[in-house]
Amino acid sequence: GEWAKALPFDDIKGEMSIADKRDWIAGLQRRDDAKVLMCGDGLNDAAALTQADVSVCVSGGSGLSAKQADVLINGSTTQGLSRLIKVSALAHRVGWQNVMGSLLYNLGAIALAVTGLLQPWMAALGMGLSSLGFSCLGLSCLGLSCLGLGSTRVDAYQCRNAQG
Repeated sequence: GEWAKALPFDDIKGEMSIADKRDWIAGLQRRDDAKVLMCGDGLNDAAALTQADVSVCVSGGSGLSAKQADVLINGSTTQGLSRLIKVSALAHRVGWQNVMGSLLYNLGAIALAVTGLLQPWMAALGMGLSSLGFSCLGLSCLGLSCLGLGSTRVDAYQCRNAQG
């Protein structure tokens, strides 16, 4: 549709049969070793959503497609996909920042512990607090609350795995 032209993707297809969708995605994955995002909303999209590396279903779509999807977008498809891409990039960046921050903290704490400047109980307490701090920092960067201390929400998408 027209909405697809507004998205920043290399290749967008429409009006394909169930088998054509699944086969096209599998071909891209094999040929380019590509990671493929499939967005669909109908019963005929379930097989392609299963084949894709990342599958997105628009809320209000068929129940089977919603169950097959990794992400369910509420509202506008273009706005939801755009937000999903931005939040994913931010989560990736925050994750790497947390890994690097933890690495630097641990190297410093180990150096202090080895030299005897840091007691073992202090190192253990610091490790727990640093883990909690980096986790809360990561969540706050994504606009989510930590330990129920705030009430923000990400309303553009829901992650299937987060629903438990």
